[in-house]
Amino acid sequence: MPTPGPDHAAALLGVAERPQPLPRGRVHREYRADLFDKALVDAASESEQKLGLTKIHNQLENGELPALGAAWDELNEAVNACYGFPSGTWRSERETLELLLGLNHHVADLQ
Repeated sequence: MPTPGPDHAAALLGVAERPQPLPRGRVHREYRADLFDKALVDAASESEQKLGLTKIHNQLENGELPALGAAWDELNEAVNACYGFPSGTWRSERETLELLLGLNHHVADLQ
């Protein structure tokens, strides 16, 4: 599978930029865990039940978690741009797979 080249790294900057730098190392892991725990607690308090990944995925698909859905879309768009694919390509599995196959053939021809 080809990976995005350094010329597409700038596309990730929009996703990576945040008002404050994220903590690093152990503190970063704790920070991420706290964010995830808070998201689960918030979602669970709304539905009054514990949520697993399947339920969270289903809620994303149903548009019930708009902030998480927006972040997911932003990340998908950044990865899309890193591969040099047209905007929104990631929304079509078939188109994405066709483009990835084309990249694989291109890389194989270079070797």
